[in-house]
Amino acid sequence: MHPKVAIHTEDGVIVRTDMDNGLYPEDGHTLVEGRIVHRIWDLEELSEMEFINTRVWEEDEERFIEVPPKPNGYATWNRSESPARWTWDTNIILNEIRYARNLRIAETDWMFVIDSPLTEEQQSLVLEYRQLLRDFPSTLDMSVVGSEDDVTWPTFPAL
Repeated sequence: MHPKVAIHTEDGVIVRTDMDNGLYPEDGHTLVEGRIVHRIWDLEELSEMEFINTRVWEEDEERFIEVPPKPNGYATWNRSESPARWTWDTNIILNEIRYARNLRIAETDWMFVIDSPLTEEQQSLVLEYRQLLRDFPSTLDMSVVGSEDDVTWPTFPAL
């Protein structure tokens, strides 16, 4: 059985795997962009994605160790925390939420053109919804939001 190689960051987070085609350098060597290569001899009966999302390279132990599943695409393994844990920049996630919010607002723009089929009462309901969307990011507790999937959006009104 041929091993796979794991390409990981300096903090041990695996960014991708590949077949060991004999072209990769020895374990521990640094590749382009500071990525480091280590061979994986045993996926521990996990799929490659499960391995990538639940293992990090631990330099002190010279092996991949099991960690809680990576909570989002922005997470990095923070060894300086005690205990070590996943951390991420909440501003990046908040910007994604704002982008998704702006798309939701834009989807209602047609409801306010001159020939809109909506009544004034319906438009008023949509205006309230749009205001909820505008205020939405400021209502979030970013200490518990790890991705856009963790938020419950305001409900579009029944028209």
